Amino acid sequence: MYFSPYRLYLSVGIIAKTILDQLLTRFKFGPMTVDDCGSKRKQYGVGEARFTVSLHDEGLVSDIVKTSDWAFGEAYMDGRLEVDHMDELMRFVNINHAAVYKVLSAKNGHHFNQNIKRKQVQQIAAHYDVGNDFYQLWLDDTMANM
Repeated sequence: MYFSPYRLYLSVGIIAKTILDQLLTRFKFGPMTVDDCGSKRKQYGVGEARFTVSLHDEGLVSDIVKTSDWAFGEAYMDGRLEVDHMDELMRFVNINHAAVYKVLSAKNGHHFNQNIKRKQVQQIAAHYDVGNDFYQLWLDDTMANM
């Protein structure tokens, strides 16, 4: 058996879709429909759907599961995701605030936060700890801007 990037891509996509499906079933208020690239349409909640989220990119579900808030917003701006009634989506998030918070806090648990803090130290060092050579370009010999 050989390694297939395409097979791995499909497996990750299936896992991400399963996770997203499980998350969306936790939301009890405000029925919604998700249209997954035109291939699958599923309703969450009871009653007539108040809005539809249409996904236009196969890899988008994986992105949303990994970084829900960023990926959702970026995909919306890029047109890879459409929402037919944005006001209803905002109402849905507001009504389901407790469930949304629970999902996000579970995703961003203690272990996750520790890793992020470690990564932040590295990122801050890479961006701001530029060394004296940089500052000597625009400061005087005493490293003061006088």
